[in-house]
Amino acid sequence: MYISTLPPANQVLSIFRSKGVDSRIGPLKHADTSQGNLLQSLAREISQGRAQCNEVLFTTGLGLSDSREVPLRLPAILVPALQAMERQKELGIDPSRYLVYQATDFIADANGIERAQTLEVSKRMEHYLHRYIEELHPKIADHVQFRFERETDPQATEAIEQLISEISSETSIAIFDRLSANESAHSNRNGQAMRYAAANVLYNGADPSRYPFADSKADARIIIPIGGRAEKPFFALTNAIAKKRNTDVVPMVTQIGSKPTYYPTPDCFATRQDFEALSADGATEDLLQGIYPSEL
Repeated sequence: MYISTLPPANQVLSIFRSKGVDSRIGPLKHADTSQGNLLQSLAREISQGRAQCNEVLFTTGLGLSDSREVPLRLPAILVPALQAMERQKELGIDPSRYLVYQATDFIADANGIERAQTLEVSKRMEHYLHRYIEELHPKIADHVQFRFERETDPQATEAIEQLISEISSETSIAIFDRLSANESAHSNRNGQAMRYAAANVLYNGADPSRYPFADSKADARIIIPIGGRAEKPFFALTNAIAKKRNTDVVPMVTQIGSKPTYYPTPDCFATRQDFEALSADGATEDLLQGIYPSEL
């Protein structure tokens, strides 16, 4: 009698959602609970050998602050996806892929950050995250791709401008208020909230024909963007556009990075929570200090 060595569907689904791991890391929560059936269906197919975990692309987009400081807790936001991929690897499954990106040039312009400073900080961020994965996740390092877009992308710029009017009709007063509050708190320019939101929708993969990272997506069936609570309004708009485009994007919210990990922030519960996640991933403060890029 044939006995399958593939994990059952509920185990596959638990891995994608970071359930059953250290509570300092998971679980991930759906930004839109109606999308739960997409991952459930894929998990069933994987358990039956009709699909692969590598048909899922995890993504995380990183922003920038106007500070020259790269926070020590920066890698924390990557931990849920990295842990999911490690669990897949342990089961003998070819892991999902992970795209870690930053629309560096766009963010500098939208937030009014000096370009030379932006490039220097961005390079240090990328170097730090590379080192983190090399040190703590060498077995899955070849499944992680970094795309830090430090040059102007005319096609992405055009797509963002075209998406602004479309997402405006999808933006409730509550979402607009949150976008405006984010802009007031973190940007040096006014009037960029909807432009910034459109960029998030684009880079989250909601418009597949204009996705800037189409080559990274390759044959992935589902994109899972992962972000902290600050991403919720962007994820709501991403879901709205993805449904109109009939494309499978399933944003997931993590408890990590409730204050985005790329923002220098005084010690508080949120930052301690991020360091707890790093600790659960095996990163001591001494290790983090050892790979931290004070300068390049």
